[in-house]
Amino acid sequence: MSGIRCLAEMKLDREPFALDLILEIGPGGSYLTSEHTLNHFRDFWQPALYSRLRINDWKQRGSKRLAGRLREKTIALMRRAHTPELPVSVLMEIEYIRKRA
Repeated sequence: MSGIRCLAEMKLDREPFALDLILEIGPGGSYLTSEHTLNHFRDFWQPALYSRLRINDWKQRGSKRLAGRLREKTIALMRRAHTPELPVSVLMEIEYIRKRA
């Protein structure tokens, strides 16, 4: 799911907040088997770079810290990036400025 999802409009009515369900099930109850959870569990935005793994699972997968994951993501984005070619007139102007500097 895209990170942009977190910027989307948030509905403030009864359905997304499941107030009726909260009152029905109450504290300590299980929401996992409710129809509401089934209908909405994919709506929740989950960050792609923060790890929510338990410590043992995190260690088994290489113990990558956030800085390392950020670096890998940045490099992958840079490799996929396409830099458009500049028009010849712009390249000539850059060269002119470079020679004068």
